[in-house]
Parts: sequence; C-alpha cells; structure tokens
Amino acid sequence: MRIGVLVAGGRSTRFGPAEKALATVGGQPMLRAVATALAPHVDGLIVNCRREQRASFSAALAGVVPEARFETDPSPDAGPVTGALTALRTTTADHALVVACDQPFLDAGVIASLFEAADERGAVARANGRLEPFGGVYGVESAKEAFETVVSRGGGSMHEAVSFLAPEIVAMKRAGPFLSVDTPDDLAAARRGAPRRTEARARGE
Repeated sequence: MRIGVLVAGGRSTRFGPAEKALATVGGQPMLRAVATALAPHVDGLIVNCRREQRASFSAALAGVVPEARFETDPSPDAGPVTGALTALRTTTADHALVVACDQPFLDAGVIASLFEAADERGAVARANGRLEPFGGVYGVESAKEAFETVVSRGGGSMHEAVSFLAPEIVAMKRAGPFLSVDTPDDLAAARRGAPRRTEARARGE
C-alpha cells in the first residue's frame, strides 16, 4: 500500500501574508496540483496542516480521488519533519511519497522512478548534485523511526532525516520537478511555466 503525504502546515513567512498552498499555478491551487500529481500513484492522501487551514484546503481538494484526510500536529509550527511524522503515524501503508504543498511541477515519471527504486527505507532523488527530500518515497516504518530520532534530538531538517534514514539515492538530470515556490518571485516564475529558470531553487530543506 502506498500513501501520499502533503506537508502544508508551514507559515511560509518568505511568501508573505497570503496562504501559499492556495496560490494558483496553471489555473489551480498549488495544493491541488500536487495532490493531482500524486493521486494516480497512491492509495490514499494525507494532508498535514494547521487546524485553521482545513476548511479552505478541503475546498481546494474537492473532487480529487482518493479523497484527502487531514492530520494536524500536536504542537503547531514544529517544522516539516514533525509534519511528515504526524502523517506517517496515522497510516499502515508500506511506503509514503512525502511532498510539500508548493511543488507544482512534480510529474508522473519522477514519481514512478522513485517508487520503482525504493527499498524498505525508501528512495530520494539527487538532482544536479543536490538531494531532494521533498518529493521522496519513504518506507513508512523506517521513516517513522528516523524522523522520531531527528525530532527527539531537536532537529527539524528533512536533510538530517534523510541522512539518518539512508534511503536509496536516485540520480536525476533535472531539478525542475522538485521546484518549490517559496517567494512571490518564485510564484511569478512558476506561473510562467519556467522550472528550468529556477532549478537551483528546488527545495532543499
């Protein structure tokens, strides 16, 4: 069984006051674009978010199959590793594809390659020499142990979690599919459909 985990509870301070996950790229909210990319490859979707985001996020995901369920962190603003861990604790799936809500260029080929390469610990891309923890496939049981260890040590970096987990590393030539939209300038570039211009800004933490 495979699960998709969308980490969407961050405050996105660099983006400004607007709700980043609901900013549109290609005519749809980024949250929906990411969920739509994941949906054909997984048996369920879990969205990690803050309690006050649930209503608007549910509306943005209306009609996406499988229907998303929502999990909130016991302590808000604890970071992306905690967000992913919160979701993983609620599933009996074997593997989880963990993505951020601001990765509108994820595509079927990348997702399929990572699932194919995953062992019991998972598989993470190395694109242009850089690890891409978001958009990675994780063995659920192994990842829970690794993420719990990182959180217990006060860490919050997905890179730290991946280093501890040591999944399979899949070399990829393009970083564009892992592009994260972190600022208004990133959003403008994404709306122009230009992941190649901003490949160096693909998410790293």
